[in-house]
Amino acid sequence: MTFETTLPRDLLDETIEYKKQEDGQVDEELDKHFAKCLVQLFLVNTVKETLSNFYDLFSVQNIRTMLACLEISNKFAKDFNSQFDLRLKLWKVGFMADL
Repeated sequence: MTFETTLPRDLLDETIEYKKQEDGQVDEELDKHFAKCLVQLFLVNTVKETLSNFYDLFSVQNIRTMLACLEISNKFAKDFNSQFDLRLKLWKVGFMADL
């Protein structure tokens, strides 16, 4: 399922150490995570727009499948956002604009 494969699950691993490079850039692994976060946002927005515009054209099963995908993404976001120390660590190395 696309939603699950694009989740940046490694962001939840508190044992990984990320460092800001001397040139101010974040390391390559964080760039990969950032790209996955963007993909998640695009997928969520695409599902929202699709359901908003074409809801009546989908079967109940199709809608349930899309909602299940959104639930996976939402659970990941809640897990990530509940870990303030992890978010602070990522913010310090430049991954997030704000907390």
